[in-house]
Amino acid sequence: MRNNFLNGLPIGVANTLPGISGGTIALILGIYDDLVQAIKKMDWRYLLPVGSGIAVGIISTSFLTSYLFATYPNEVLSFLLGLIAISTLILVKKEQVYNRTSFIWLILGLLVSYIMANIEIGIRWKSVQFPLYFLGGFISTGAMILPGVSGATSLVILGIYDEVIHAVTVFDLHILVPFGLGVILGFGIFASFISYLLTKQRTRTMGLIVGLILGSLPALWPKWSFYGVLLFILGGLAAYFLRARSKTENK
Repeated sequence: MRNNFLNGLPIGVANTLPGISGGTIALILGIYDDLVQAIKKMDWRYLLPVGSGIAVGIISTSFLTSYLFATYPNEVLSFLLGLIAISTLILVKKEQVYNRTSFIWLILGLLVSYIMANIEIGIRWKSVQFPLYFLGGFISTGAMILPGVSGATSLVILGIYDEVIHAVTVFDLHILVPFGLGVILGFGIFASFISYLLTKQRTRTMGLIVGLILGSLPALWPKWSFYGVLLFILGGLAAYFLRARSKTENK
């Protein structure tokens, strides 16, 4: 239970960062399949400690991540780029996404990720706040579950990222209640769908996931500096050691 809680912490932190997916971190940790299955089956013995870790990660770092992005954007992006780039190499090796079919789905994932990173909607219909935040929770949950698609980025696209992050820091129920309801519905729908794909079409699905992750990398590209290169290396090492830790725990 303690390990599940600790695994949830970095997933929660990732969900506050535009450009990085909680699902990607779950893949790095080696718990992605187990997490999706637990959500589908509503396995509370697994979900409660992981969910608690995610909640603590989100609540404890919402202000910090906003501050770091505003103050040290290039350093943060460098670290995240190293983390995601190395974790993707690890994933490609593990899943052996090399055949023609998976490559086609990889290209599709690249296109979807590119569109997600470049569209700008910025909905700000103040008269429909409840359905807007509900929609944000629903869409961001699918993004959180699907590696390579950032839940935080989906909120940026909808134009409600700042409001949701602020609501978490001040516990504003006017925003958190509809957002939370959207999250609950999203978990139920997306987890079942992705579980089915991983079971019946794993090679194609993993090809799509790798494409989504690779397509998210340009959004993390920093302005390089000495410290940026150093943090890129540290991010890569973090991905390696997170994966090594998960293998040790699973033995």
